[in-house]
Amino acid sequence: MLPEPLTIRGDFLGCQVFFLPAACGAGNIDRILRRILGAGARMVTGFNTDVQHDGVVLHVETEPRKGAGIETTVYRLGAVVHKFKSSYRALLNSRDFSDEELMRRLETQHRHVIARIRAGEIKFPSPLSNPS
Repeated sequence: MLPEPLTIRGDFLGCQVFFLPAACGAGNIDRILRRILGAGARMVTGFNTDVQHDGVVLHVETEPRKGAGIETTVYRLGAVVHKFKSSYRALLNSRDFSDEELMRRLETQHRHVIARIRAGEIKFPSPLSNPS
């Protein structure tokens, strides 16, 4: 038997929250959610890219956030070295909203931050040197 969704209204923008028993196992969660939400359901996730700049590998991650935000975070060796945030609230409240348009905005912001890194527009702290 599948769990019943709990619909939350208000600041969570009508998200559905599901409580799945731990016995479901990680491999079954996607299958269960697709069955609950429908075969065509998909979740807007985000983008991850490793970028080489000045001999340093940076990990760039762009994701949708609650409150209709888009957040791009740049990591070096696991530490956050830059963040860029924007909002898609106007899109969310318009008739033009779709998962495809949200994905387009995520990708545009992701590519913009990568382009700024490659152009040297975003400055990062120098890496820590190892004491001899």
